[in-house]
Amino acid sequence: MSEGTLFKASREIISALEAKGIKYTTRTAEKMSTVRVAYSGENFSSLEISFISTDDDNDVAVRAWAYIPSVPKAKRPQVQETVNAMNAKFRYVKFVLDEEDVNMEFDFPVRVTNVGDIATEIISRFTNIADEAYPEFMKAMWA
Repeated sequence: MSEGTLFKASREIISALEAKGIKYTTRTAEKMSTVRVAYSGENFSSLEISFISTDDDNDVAVRAWAYIPSVPKAKRPQVQETVNAMNAKFRYVKFVLDEEDVNMEFDFPVRVTNVGDIATEIISRFTNIADEAYPEFMKAMWA
């Protein structure tokens, strides 16, 4: 993949990650570039954080899909209660229960100028919050 296929915010995120020695992967599509990092924590085994850019502005969506994967239908009400409780407890991350999984989300303000710095801070916040919230989600899944 050539550097020219990445949107501006993706390039800035890559520069910040490289400056901190953080490993990443990239992917591009027709109207999207994605930078991904993977982390593990004390309480969870794997979290892939994706920084998704769709234009050359600082429009960046941050997603960690399947943070809690494959929520059984019978557990959805308890897990949704936990999603609501965690959304009330934590800033910077929104938990969302979709058709199958609990995902983590954050959207950058468009008018920021330090996209790379914000990205590295969001990685830290996502992993810390994921680590703290995980036991609560497991209680809901196994109660």
